[in-house]
Amino acid sequence: VPGKRRSWYDWATSFAADITRVFGVPHDEHHSVPTRVDRLHIKECVVNSERVRVAIQHALHESRGNGSSGGGGSGHGSSSVRTRDERQRMLLKRAGKIVDNMAAALNLPMARVICWVLAKTLKQFYPMGIQLDPTQVSRVRRVARRVPLVLLPTHRSHVDYLILGYAMLLNNLPLPHTVAGENLNIPIVGRFLRAGGAFFIKRTFRGDALYAAVFNEYCVQLLKHGFTTECFIEGTRSRSGKVLPPKAGFLINIVEAIAERRLDDAYAVPVNISYDRIVEHKSYINELSGANKEKETLSTLVSAVVALIKDTASQRLCFGRIDVGLAAPFSLRAFVDARLARARALASGAASVPRSLSLKENMPTAHAMLKDEVKRTAHVLGYRVLWDANQTAKILPTSLVGTILLTQYERGIHVDELVKRVLWLRAEVADRGYEVVEQRNMTVADSINIVVDRVLTDSRPNGDEQLVKRHKDVLLLKLYSPQESMELSLLRNQLMH
Repeated sequence: VPGKRRSWYDWATSFAADITRVFGVPHDEHHSVPTRVDRLHIKECVVNSERVRVAIQHALHESRGNGSSGGGGSGHGSSSVRTRDERQRMLLKRAGKIVDNMAAALNLPMARVICWVLAKTLKQFYPMGIQLDPTQVSRVRRVARRVPLVLLPTHRSHVDYLILGYAMLLNNLPLPHTVAGENLNIPIVGRFLRAGGAFFIKRTFRGDALYAAVFNEYCVQLLKHGFTTECFIEGTRSRSGKVLPPKAGFLINIVEAIAERRLDDAYAVPVNISYDRIVEHKSYINELSGANKEKETLSTLVSAVVALIKDTASQRLCFGRIDVGLAAPFSLRAFVDARLARARALASGAASVPRSLSLKENMPTAHAMLKDEVKRTAHVLGYRVLWDANQTAKILPTSLVGTILLTQYERGIHVDELVKRVLWLRAEVADRGYEVVEQRNMTVADSINIVVDRVLTDSRPNGDEQLVKRHKDVLLLKLYSPQESMELSLLRNQLMH
């Protein structure tokens, strides 16, 4: 029961249950985890791939006549001009180092340890649980046994990285290799994230064609070897609660690999992750108010986590629940082939149109057509994914309550009036085909009271996380506080699909 203090016996029982839950999950033989040999083979495939060789040849061409491409000299005396073969070896060596610095080191035993820590930590932050639809899980599991998956979740919190891997492990689904920003590769934490499947990339590849080629080929090789990948295609966390337009870079790479027949097929799985309240909500409000984004460091992370654990463990702070929605997986091969067929049909009146838009056929006529169509297809795919993710979203009670409170023009509202308005809004949402989460064995009034007392209020002495105050059966808002309005807007925006 949310808000109820637990005895030491309850803690011990929960401790044992979490160990059994995490370490007792059988590993499906169909869901392979890369061994060290696999990782070395993937690296070799990346470095020796056609895409990386082309990038190296391009770099050699650009450096011709400009001296060395990496420093040092050979040949006559101490000349800095290197031979073409030496420059090529240096670039191959650099490609290997890029893979080493980037690649994940997914380890199942370590992933189980991380998930056990998460089970204990998330239970404090989100005591109302992490919910998945068993039907959706079974549907994804059936597909995962046949083809590699590309998980494409919405992105609202740093917790997203952990939540999806945690949910996949506990539900006997393949652990993903996750594209993560280099800013998260901080000391100690980065090593654990890498063991959990994260691989770190630079924010931009502009001016570094070799790095882009290595990243693109690494993603393709993971899928070719049957491993699940994960990418947040919005590119960054949404500070407003709304879904952001997709960034097509990762998707262009996958679409191009399928169009060129370098990748047979993979299934896209749109994922929606919804929160009653986001852990970083305070920093989001600061950024929306004009403050600069704080850089992720080990010290700031540790101090923030310790403070949160301290407050949640003492029952003074609660972030509610998390809902993970898994949309129906669909074949990327079928999607891309349909788009290319449509492009051929639209261009069928042209004088010399190739029968196939594959780069490996009809060179060089197809090249320009494929390049443009790949970009268009990737953008269409991005919006299709985010649409499907939105369709699986379940509306949490906190969003309904926050939306009603945001429309208040008086400082106080009676709980009975709040319940009446929430019931009306819930009916409006249901009429539009969306599902509203309901607490088991609870009336709407009970559910609203839990949301108000546990999620939207704060019993700490300074109360700086408090959105509303309660005086008997009347809820009081600050009403004219920009910070309060912005956070209530985060809750309301989850209704905007």
